[in-house]
Amino acid sequence: MASTYSTNLAIELIGTGEQSGTWGTTTNTNLGTLLEQAISGVVTQSITDGADTTITIPNGASGVARNMYIEMTGALTATRNLIVPANKKLYFIFNNTTGGFAVTVKVTGQTGVSVPSLAKMILVMNSAGTDIVSAVSYFAALSAGSATLTTPLAVTSGGTGSATVTANNVIVGNSGGTGFTSVAPSTSGNVLTSNGTAWTSAANTTVSSFSAGTTGFTPSTGTTGAVTLAGTLIAANGGTGITSASTSGNVLTSTGSAWASTAPASRVTLATAQASTSGTSINFTSIPAGVKRITVMFTGVKATDTGTGNAAICIQIGDSGGIETTGYASSSNQPNFGSVVTTAFPVEPYSDPTNTLDGAMNLFLTDSSAYSWVASGVVGSSSGGTKVSGGSKSLSAELDRVRITTVGGTSAFTAGSINIQYEI
Repeated sequence: MASTYSTNLAIELIGTGEQSGTWGTTTNTNLGTLLEQAISGVVTQSITDGADTTITIPNGASGVARNMYIEMTGALTATRNLIVPANKKLYFIFNNTTGGFAVTVKVTGQTGVSVPSLAKMILVMNSAGTDIVSAVSYFAALSAGSATLTTPLAVTSGGTGSATVTANNVIVGNSGGTGFTSVAPSTSGNVLTSNGTAWTSAANTTVSSFSAGTTGFTPSTGTTGAVTLAGTLIAANGGTGITSASTSGNVLTSTGSAWASTAPASRVTLATAQASTSGTSINFTSIPAGVKRITVMFTGVKATDTGTGNAAICIQIGDSGGIETTGYASSSNQPNFGSVVTTAFPVEPYSDPTNTLDGAMNLFLTDSSAYSWVASGVVGSSSGGTKVSGGSKSLSAELDRVRITTVGGTSAFTAGSINIQYEI
């Protein structure tokens, strides 16, 4: 019976009764050459640039493809293929070609495995005997002094998925949450900031574009240091909108749209008392705007003029144009006596230099647009009489002064004191 050959390594199987006298030669070739190549053979194979390179496992003879370790050499200008036979065996492949190109080890018409430039890989024929595949796909544990991956380690395996890194860039997760991307520092002074969905390198605007909005404050525009606010906090943001409390005693009041420092709605001010011991008139000036009531107070006041029907003491009012001496509609009386006066508000209907007067006259603003006032008062006499008086008068402008005088402006005061108080 003639010799046959093994399926994968093509070792010659001597038929029964064959090769008498030469059997030893065939056996030595099988053991010393063919099996040794398959177990520990190391061979160098030049890879043709521009075409596929094919290696074989010939029956019963030495062949490159039978060797365990194949070192590929040659200068390449593109990726190339190393075609191997469809025999089931293990390969240790070293791509030691120059030019930096990969070589794919495969069976004709199949996909095979790409071996990168200068890489060393363990390959094997698949179980179907159709193509070359990687012999190793899993390590329970791996220790390496250094390791180089031909493709980036994927995010799902704990890597970044990136083959390169740019100096000083910041690695961040991509928008899909499936990998990583990087953010460049960009312009000097930029900061890493969020736009709500991603991280970007943007100008530091913490101070230079600070805005106080509609608060009424004006921020400084400095790029370093503390931010200083000027202006006033408006009412819409919880402030007052004013920078000064103004006059002592003022209160904070609402105008309906803003706050203002104003005098209290009702405020009584007492003037300084003046002695009524001489002279024909006593003046109280600089009465502020907005006064609505004035009280003239008499304490032990006397005047020199005498005569029934003569109004010895009276009150006149005025504005910035001066005291007005006409246009009064007023009168004063006591039992058995009375008088009508058009030049002033009378305090008593006649004069008696032996009597002193004590009491008060009130002046009330009745129409602020027409500057109209009315007067009403009661004073007591040391002789026992009670003086009652009243009247009205319109000025040409807002009242700012009051005069207490005597009949005709010629009678003189001889005793007592006079004061006023006014209310806004």
